[in-house]
Amino acid sequence: MYKSKTEYNNLYLYDDDATATIEFSMVFPIIVLLGLMLIDFTFHFSTESKLARLSNSMSSVIRERSILYAASDVIKSEDVESIKKVVDVLLGSDTLKGSVGVRVQAIYFSDASSKTNKIVDSSKTVDIYVSGSLNPVDKDKCSGHYNMTSTNVLNMSPWMKTSDSEGKWAPLYQLTLCTKGRDSLFKNALAGVGVI
Repeated sequence: MYKSKTEYNNLYLYDDDATATIEFSMVFPIIVLLGLMLIDFTFHFSTESKLARLSNSMSSVIRERSILYAASDVIKSEDVESIKKVVDVLLGSDTLKGSVGVRVQAIYFSDASSKTNKIVDSSKTVDIYVSGSLNPVDKDKCSGHYNMTSTNVLNMSPWMKTSDSEGKWAPLYQLTLCTKGRDSLFKNALAGVGVI
């Protein structure tokens, strides 16, 4: 009945009771990191979706504002500040409220333009930015998808007929909403254990 030291060592080396603990200790951190990564992606895509919906709504307001508010075609700073207020109202109690900046870029065409000759009116061209009051983003970092002065963008403007012989080129607008991203839980976890 007495077992030698060698027999005890052999039993310990081949004991399966500790295997589950060792596997768990190796797999658990990976599961936690994957969960944190999933939470980060969820927050990112949720924020992106909210900003896309708001951007679409505010673009409609800009496009139709001369009809809705009997205002001039040229966008002013007050108009962009009003849009910023509307964005904050539409966000309601969302965590993004107050942290979203609004940048509006617009290109207008001269009245001297014809259907065959498109002339940009640089005196009316605007680039206005109103930052969020919480965690403001620099104007340089809040850039739109398109370079507004590129030929490809200028070619997007349609000719609008006002009569059989007259018309004008439609102005082009680009509205960009910007906010700072939240801290990454995944990155903070890796930094906490000294990986990065």
